Amino acid sequence: METAVNKTQNTIMKINLSIVKKLFTTALLLLLSWSCTDNNDITNEHIFEGDVILDTNEKYHEFIENNYTRITGNLRINNLTVLNIDGLKQLHKVDKKIEIRNNINLRNINGFKNLNSVTGIDIIENKSLVNLEGLEKVKYLEHSLFIQSNENLTSLKGLDNLRSIDFILSVLGNPKITNLENLMKLSSVGYLQIIRNQNLYNLNGLSNLKKLTGIKQSHVVIFSIQDNTNLVDLCAITSLVKNNFEKIGADSLIWNNAFNPSRQEIIDGNCSQ
Repeated sequence: METAVNKTQNTIMKINLSIVKKLFTTALLLLLSWSCTDNNDITNEHIFEGDVILDTNEKYHEFIENNYTRITGNLRINNLTVLNIDGLKQLHKVDKKIEIRNNINLRNINGFKNLNSVTGIDIIENKSLVNLEGLEKVKYLEHSLFIQSNENLTSLKGLDNLRSIDFILSVLGNPKITNLENLMKLSSVGYLQIIRNQNLYNLNGLSNLKKLTGIKQSHVVIFSIQDNTNLVDLCAITSLVKNNFEKIGADSLIWNNAFNPSRQEIIDGNCSQ
């Protein structure tokens, strides 16, 4: 009986060892597979060296065939008649600036949905663009954000995660924007320009903006809110004015809006009409 028991135990031990070896081999293969996948992701990064200028539909379609993930220079998307830029969905980094200008049929920029790093963005004269969805992964701009003369832009949706802009934030000449609510996470800009947005009623969205980091320059006004003919509520910038009272000085402008309180009036709570 003792011999039979020993044989049974030895058999069980051999089976257990076999199972352990199989499990170890499987785990090792999985680790190797994951490692290879990570290496492939790095290897498969497709970089374009220099500036990219896409100013015809043909250039755009030729460029997107390459599935670039990074551009080391500027990206200019100008004068196209495409409805979208979905062909840029592989792009996650532009080392310098993006300019999107005068694309008459461009309805959205969702093609930037994987973009998480860029120096600055200009979105100018795109008359069919209604929002900025696609920029949700952009959190920081070390240069500027210009949103200018987009006649059907109704909101800044897409900028919901933007936290700081080192140079200029300019929202200028966008007649259908009624508020700035999608800038709620923005806490710091160098210079602020909110100009000639005819249907902007309030500055809601700027209540968490606390810092103006720009320095006085002859050609750039640090703080300018002007020519917004329906703007009657500036209460959202109360903290900004309190924290930057001296910097928002005589050379800064709150002018030719529907309501134009002084710095002190804003701080005292007389910030809306």
